[in-house]
Amino acid sequence: MESWNKVYLELAKLVGEENAIVMYREYRGFQLNMPMRLVSSQHIRHIIEVEYDGTNGAEIARFYGYTERHIRRLIAENNRGNQKKMEEKENESN
Repeated sequence: MESWNKVYLELAKLVGEENAIVMYREYRGFQLNMPMRLVSSQHIRHIIEVEYDGTNGAEIARFYGYTERHIRRLIAENNRGNQKKMEEKENESN
C-alpha cells in the first residue's frame, strides 16, 4: 500500500483498503465532484413537511448542513404551496 498514490492512501484511511480498491477499479480516470450536502434539496422539502414543528428550523438546518435562511425559504415555499392547495380544494367544492 505504501506505493499507492496519495489520494488512494487517504481514501484507504477513510473507507478501508478493500473499498479503496473497489473505488479505484470503478472510478479510475474519473474526476469526482462531491456535493457539499449529503441530502438533496428535494429531500429536504420532504423532511420539512415531516419534521418541521414550527420551531425547529435551525435544528433541521444544522443537522442536514443547510443554512437557516435556505430552510426558512423552503418552509415559506411549502406554506405557499399548502395555501394554494387549500384554495384549489375550496374552489372545487364551490
